[in-house]
Amino acid sequence: MLRPSKLILLFVLAWPFTVYADPEKELAVLLESLGSVQAQFEQTTLNSHGDVINASNGNLQLKKGGFFRIETTDPFPQLLVADGTDFYTFDQDLEQVIVRWLVRDVKQVPILLFGSSDQSFLQDYHVTQVNETTYTQFILEARTPEGIFEMLILKFIRQKPSSMEMRDSLGQSTRIKLTSVTTNSLIDDSRFKFTAPEGIDLIDDR
Repeated sequence: MLRPSKLILLFVLAWPFTVYADPEKELAVLLESLGSVQAQFEQTTLNSHGDVINASNGNLQLKKGGFFRIETTDPFPQLLVADGTDFYTFDQDLEQVIVRWLVRDVKQVPILLFGSSDQSFLQDYHVTQVNETTYTQFILEARTPEGIFEMLILKFIRQKPSSMEMRDSLGQSTRIKLTSVTTNSLIDDSRFKFTAPEGIDLIDDR
């Protein structure tokens, strides 16, 4: 049986105490400023009762244009790679690769929020900004029941993303904590290219 991609489960600044008149605009500017992000991640999914039903960790790299590489190391190795057009899921222990067209809709693939030049999706959410002394948090609540989440919480520290939490209509939530975060550094394009190893089953769903 195929494992569900961690992408969907998958992935604010230390400004002074200030009340912003337009948090949607503040968030849009912040997200667009992220040309690239590299980080370690810890991901935890909880059910509606608050019980942990899935936990994983690894590292990620992403940059503008729909490029990302997410390597899960625990509890089992999995590699997700997108080159702006194609999206590859490689399950090493299953010796299997699935390739699909990359969905460029941030409401379906939230990780594409970071570095996106198209922030029009924010119009579908009510955005609240909470400023603390060490971080800024944005809370996005869906205006209509579309997309995979009804609430998204983004936390930033010194203009760097530090966590993301997604909650769906069934009360399940996925929390992603980012550490060792580096933003706007050069990442070679070769990191977003994928070639299936010999002997691996390739399933093309494009």
